[in-house]
Amino acid sequence: MSLRIDSDLEYELQFIKSSLNLDFSKAIREAVHLKYLEVKEGIERRTPAEILKASGFIGSFDGPAGLSEEFKKMNLKSLRKKHG
Repeated sequence: MSLRIDSDLEYELQFIKSSLNLDFSKAIREAVHLKYLEVKEGIERRTPAEILKASGFIGSFDGPAGLSEEFKKMNLKSLRKKHG
């Protein structure tokens, strides 16, 4: 694996290496692992609705506005119209 980093990131890695007395590879592994835990925790705290909104699923279909909240009323209205 190769890695291109700018001078700011190089400084940050050097700081991690020296502060924690790690070699370069271990410092990279630690940083990636900590970021993984942060992202995973953030994802696990999201509600199903937040996950669907973030995925683009919510709002990706055509239909009347408010259908998900009003479907029972709309369905009842349709059935009354059809069956009297």
